[in-house]
Amino acid sequence: MTIFNPNKLREASFKGVEFYYQESSIEGGRKTVTHEYPDSDIRNVEDLGKLEKVFNIKAIVDNNKTYGDRDRLIKVLEEEGSGTLIHPEYGSHNVTLKGYSISDNAIGSLGISTFNLTFEVSENTRFPATTSGNKGFLENLKSSLLGSNEAAFDNAWASVRSKKAQFDSAVRTTQQASRAIQRVSAQIEGAVDGISDYVTTLNELVDDATALVQTPSDLSSKLRTAFDNLEVAYNNSQDVFDISKGLFGFDERDRNATGTSNQQQEIKNNQDQINNFINASAMALAYNAAANIDYSNFDEITAVNTDLENGFALLPDNLDRDVYRSLLNMRLETSTILSNLALSTPRVTTINTKPISLNVLTYKYYGSLDQKEDIRKLNNFLDTSRIDGDLRILSAA
Repeated sequence: MTIFNPNKLREASFKGVEFYYQESSIEGGRKTVTHEYPDSDIRNVEDLGKLEKVFNIKAIVDNNKTYGDRDRLIKVLEEEGSGTLIHPEYGSHNVTLKGYSISDNAIGSLGISTFNLTFEVSENTRFPATTSGNKGFLENLKSSLLGSNEAAFDNAWASVRSKKAQFDSAVRTTQQASRAIQRVSAQIEGAVDGISDYVTTLNELVDDATALVQTPSDLSSKLRTAFDNLEVAYNNSQDVFDISKGLFGFDERDRNATGTSNQQQEIKNNQDQINNFINASAMALAYNAAANIDYSNFDEITAVNTDLENGFALLPDNLDRDVYRSLLNMRLETSTILSNLALSTPRVTTINTKPISLNVLTYKYYGSLDQKEDIRKLNNFLDTSRIDGDLRILSAA
């Protein structure tokens, strides 16, 4: 006969399976990151939002007749996915089980199993597929987007065959767009061996424009190749980002189409398709490059994030819907990656110092000269033998 009397306890449940509630404790609070600085008593605590509750529950199951209730509870505890916890004091919550333990006492409490359960309040048990914070996944998104960009271009291009005005305009716009990309690229000095393939592709867009505009799939393929080659033509991700940023809001035209005639509408449409293709491709490369830049401080991440948001705001209003949705996915994915990087990237803080050499100051704050060049660049020092006044240094994230 059982010593345990369940009528004295309240009931609770998880995923519809009931158990007797004995007691619980709850954890909560705020998500914070503490920032402290060398040779300073200052401590800043960054508030990152509310922590969702964690429930630690002691549950009891009556085994006097059978072990069915115990086994049903074990089964749902080991199922994948979140579920509803009905708590007798704190109501209903969507939770994910973090862990459980079971103890059986046949002497002092004959006929019961005691569960210690830990639940975390959660929305989902997995990140959404589009926000994995994974650089490889972002690369796949970029490749998929460039493919969608080609398809959208092919579908929307208005034929220029046997249409002189449309043909001439398409040729001029293609050539001018290629030369404009070359001008932006030329401003970056980090070119490497792969630059020759990139330049060759841009030259082909100029030299072969008369043939390319008559076959939109060939023109879009050549434009795609130009952006593929861009990624390997420059020294690092920062160079690729800077070129891509220079193409944000790209709008190259040989003339504005006016009026509502079919001829003018087709001229404007094809100009739009070339500019849209370049805008979307530049944005895709920028998102991918941003995730791979070697950031030295938090301010650099903030600046890149700002540039990306400005670029996204400049996207054409008539961009293909599928391409736009793909860019939204890349935007969210890159934001997740940059947010994760920001958690471990040094912050920039300002100090005031009496006359001192940069070598001595760097040793004073960091114990070595490893970060001397970062501090020099941060302050644009030319003469590092004597520095004083307000200057910027790096502190722990």
